[in-house]
Amino acid sequence: MTTAIRQKAFASLGICIAILTWSYSFVWYNEAFMTYSPLTIVTMRIITVVLLVGIIYLIRRPAMCFRKKDYKYLALISLFEPCLYFVGESYALQEMSATTVSLLQNIFPFFLPGIILLFRVEKIKPVMLVGFIISLVGVYLLSYSRLPMWDVTPKGMIYLLLCAGSILFYPILIKKLSAEYSIRHILFVQYTMGAIFLLPVCLLNIRQNEILSLMRLEQIIPIIKLSVFASLIACLFYLNAIRRLGVLVTVLWMNIIPLITFTIESYKLKLGLDMISVLGIIMILIGILSNQNHVHTKME
Repeated sequence: MTTAIRQKAFASLGICIAILTWSYSFVWYNEAFMTYSPLTIVTMRIITVVLLVGIIYLIRRPAMCFRKKDYKYLALISLFEPCLYFVGESYALQEMSATTVSLLQNIFPFFLPGIILLFRVEKIKPVMLVGFIISLVGVYLLSYSRLPMWDVTPKGMIYLLLCAGSILFYPILIKKLSAEYSIRHILFVQYTMGAIFLLPVCLLNIRQNEILSLMRLEQIIPIIKLSVFASLIACLFYLNAIRRLGVLVTVLWMNIIPLITFTIESYKLKLGLDMISVLGIIMILIGILSNQNHVHTKME
């Protein structure tokens, strides 16, 4: 097995772990919502990641140097994710169910192939585009059976629009920077900038009971879980997948998230799977698997 194949296999395994983590993270969100506002959760989640990575860097002291012209991209990355994405997702989860949020988030990738070609990030082969469309149609079929149960609200949709920039442009910027810098360095800088952006806003809006709750270990455990697993570990795997597999294939893997959240909520609500849902699941998997032999195709 060549080094390139091993790297792609590890990236595929890593994105699977990230997807499982993100699919289950709504449970930790619901636990945290019992005590904290979405803004406080997001800000503390970002700060925790910065502290954890900062401690690692203090021990290892790696060289980290970005060119001046790339700081504008890092600032944009930080604005898109963690700031806008985390805030939009958190508030949307207060308005709508996890399945509805994850399904609606998969509307935005329909525009991704055009953006990839516009910015000339990577070459898209026809078979990749076909697989992408098949998978997205599968997401639609999966959501079709949920339509009578959808809890879509105008406010929830507005919050989800905050996620659009991250879903569409964040992987493009990451692909550009990860070709030149370590993904650990990128993660540390983007979360540090994110903390700088959000901390003043959080301090102006935090409630007194939230400050007291932050001093109780049992009440901050959901935030720690979100920070360590859904932010630090899952994001590192996600960044590595973009670097090794490419933008389109990595985002394609994200279609598994509504599949998993759908399955979890269906189990909790004791709902069976109809034929349309099964067909949707099969199409999602076909679309993903059909692209695995065409990963990381660079634009000439």
